Amino acid sequence: MAGGTTQMDATLYAPPITYTATTNTSGVYTQSVRVPDTYTLSETVPAGSGYLAIPRYVCTGDVVTLTTQGQTATRDYGWWTSIPAWFQVMGGTMGAEASSGVAIQTYVPSSCVGSPCAPRAILAKDTAGTPESSGVAVVGPTASIVTTTGPSTLANLNEEGTNVYAQSARSARRENYGEFYRRFSLGSTPTTLANTQLGGPGGITLGNLAQPDPIDNPPERGAYYAPGDTTIATAWSVASTEKIVIFVNGNLTIAAPITVAQGGFLALIATGDITIDASVGTSDITSTTPQVEGVYIANGMFTVASTGLKQGDLKFVGAGTFVGWTGVSLNRDFRLGDDTTEGLKNFDQPGELFLARPDFVLNLPKKMARPVTDWQEVAP
Repeated sequence: MAGGTTQMDATLYAPPITYTATTNTSGVYTQSVRVPDTYTLSETVPAGSGYLAIPRYVCTGDVVTLTTQGQTATRDYGWWTSIPAWFQVMGGTMGAEASSGVAIQTYVPSSCVGSPCAPRAILAKDTAGTPESSGVAVVGPTASIVTTTGPSTLANLNEEGTNVYAQSARSARRENYGEFYRRFSLGSTPTTLANTQLGGPGGITLGNLAQPDPIDNPPERGAYYAPGDTTIATAWSVASTEKIVIFVNGNLTIAAPITVAQGGFLALIATGDITIDASVGTSDITSTTPQVEGVYIANGMFTVASTGLKQGDLKFVGAGTFVGWTGVSLNRDFRLGDDTTEGLKNFDQPGELFLARPDFVLNLPKKMARPVTDWQEVAP
């Protein structure tokens, strides 16, 4: 109505009313509302409750129509539990030398939400699905493995159903930094050797390593020495004709992708810890393409770092051998706060995936494969 004004009589409309909701000791939520009317319910879960902010089951619908005073309506919901991420090994073996207690533990979820879903096991067949390619697990003489929160702790150990593991009391020497350092005979002052000095806080750049001798067949770059804490901050690509071994006298951080072609070899061996930076990974949780390839041996911890608690990590895929003689810490987690979509990813895929690279055994440098004989007196 152009040029005019309209005034509404406030006495014709009920004032807004606030109703207080209550929850009883059984968790039943109750609220009084105005009738007659139709209500669409929205479901929320308080942060920190241990459940994701989405119903797993909406059993009786989420719309309520009330027509008379005193009428009641009940709606039932089931919620997804917020679960941490888990890890998986495809086509290879794993071991932990803890002599007792739980040596290996990760909870593989029984439910799967999306598609495709990873096999419900720590030890899975290789990426080609080859029969009997899932590996074995080895722990200390009285140690154990836990793969589920259920009564059968080994239920999710092996994709092919052979849920058994080996217990070993081996007393052989550890193949760590000192062992391989001696095999390469770098001596007490490796910094004086030609073409061995590199690294430090600035990191190692593959292109700056001394190039292979072209008269060798195949050409090999050999061994190198980094005198302190070192970071790999630029992408590496080791060719099929190259064999590289680097000794890091300190901690090593890998903050960029490393690929090794079939036929090539790369080993990074540290006196301290080896850490995969949280930035190394993929947002494709179904991917089996490695971001880091090679042989990695730490006298200290081998760690796959996270961006933080429930911060929505990338998936890490590694191919080769990964050793932490002090321990292994895997921290990736797809959850992003109490977010629905990201939290459900933990049901479908592992946060860390490790793939076997048997070609590294075939391409092992001669000095790393040098046989070692230990002589020990037998008690009379």
